[in-house]
Amino acid sequence: MFDFDGTLADVVEDPAAARPRPGVVDHLAALGHRYRQVCVVSGRPVGFLADHLPGGLFLSGLYGMEEVDGGQTVVPDEFLRWQDAVTGAVSDLTTSIARDGRLTGLEVEDKGLSVTVHYRRHPELGEAAVDLATRIAGRHSLEVRPARMSVEVHPPVPADKGTVVRRVIEGVDGVEAAVFVGDDVGDLPAFTALAELRSEGLTTAAVAVASSEMDPRMREQADITIAGSDVEELLRALRFGAGADG
Repeated sequence: MFDFDGTLADVVEDPAAARPRPGVVDHLAALGHRYRQVCVVSGRPVGFLADHLPGGLFLSGLYGMEEVDGGQTVVPDEFLRWQDAVTGAVSDLTTSIARDGRLTGLEVEDKGLSVTVHYRRHPELGEAAVDLATRIAGRHSLEVRPARMSVEVHPPVPADKGTVVRRVIEGVDGVEAAVFVGDDVGDLPAFTALAELRSEGLTTAAVAVASSEMDPRMREQADITIAGSDVEELLRALRFGAGADG
């Protein structure tokens, strides 16, 4: 299981410009034929993931609020019913930034069932971004989650990468081992889920992809830490390594 931004793709200033690192698409396509389940679990909408990754993968977008499996996109009603609230939050965030010159430089990314306020281009606005997102989220009964050089507004429904990890593993018969590779605080619930599954007898590995922006908790909770430049080598090892039958 893999995160996308910062793991399979470099983090870039313009989120729409992110693309998989060289070799990633080819390796993932091959892994899909070798392992019982290969997943990409991201804060991105599944439509974006499907456009840039090979077919045959299990794609989980927006931290588990939407999924693609077998070519079908599934969005549970418990998330869809918050669509209007998220749309309202997008409008309020956009309007607030446009009206307040002190917020110029913040960028609003509408993801459909969630919204992200980016401050990567203006790190000095990080605190202001969190304050704004918190205020607008409260207005619409939504919740705020920290992310890498951004803050996200989500429906108040239990859904994160940890719930996805558990659902995927429990839904596949005969799984003996699982790996999750990620780089950001949004991946910590996946690491926690793996630790819990390990205590239940599953062999697991949490792999953190290091960066200058890495939260210290990532390294603390990871079993292995690698550089971003080593992700392709990890994929190669998983693809061609011995014992890849689970």
